[in-house]
Amino acid sequence: MEKLGLLLVAVMLFSFVSSAEAVIITGNPGGSTEGLGDFTAELLYNQGTQTLSVNLENTSDAVGYDGYITAFVFNNPDDLISGVSGFTATNANFNLIGGSGYDNGIKGAPYGDFDIGASIGTNSNADFYDGGNPADGIAPGDSEFFTFIFTGTSLESLLVSDFIGELSESAGGGDAQFFAARFRYEESDKVPAGVVNGGNGEPIPEPASMLLLGPALLGLAGLKRKIK
Repeated sequence: MEKLGLLLVAVMLFSFVSSAEAVIITGNPGGSTEGLGDFTAELLYNQGTQTLSVNLENTSDAVGYDGYITAFVFNNPDDLISGVSGFTATNANFNLIGGSGYDNGIKGAPYGDFDIGASIGTNSNADFYDGGNPADGIAPGDSEFFTFIFTGTSLESLLVSDFIGELSESAGGGDAQFFAARFRYEESDKVPAGVVNGGNGEPIPEPASMLLLGPALLGLAGLKRKIK
């Protein structure tokens, strides 16, 4: 029965592939605070399930910098998202952050205020600097998979490009950004997203979304955590 249940989940996920698109983003070490950390991420938004998937890899040079990714943040397109009804992570040390209303509740200095994210810290209203053992994060060369299931209005019409186009607010010493990651160990770094799909910002053709199907099944099978 368990195998049958997973098969049904797989069929359901396949049925929604036509309404999903993905983009590849990379870190911009030259635009980061210390020029140390780097990452690559695949972002996929599924209109049918109103789910954003993030496949995040720490591509930092372990010889030159052994920082762990301990948090990442992004924004709420046109404030259409009113809640997160489900959050999963293949690394159980990560928690959902964002606070009430998911509206500028995360302090991501110097890149401004962000809306939603995940962190090894435990304060849901905090910035992405807080708490936890850095070694609980994503080590250089490793990757983790995250999903955010949203509630709100007109979410079935959102595109992944809407997340790319939504920038942080009240940026200080850095420019406003659509995505940023925090690195910690002996030295800290805050790295904004840089190149999107080689610079053209176009969604990846549909088959690329299937790269995320396996981790998605893993999350649905055993790691789903409901957020009140």
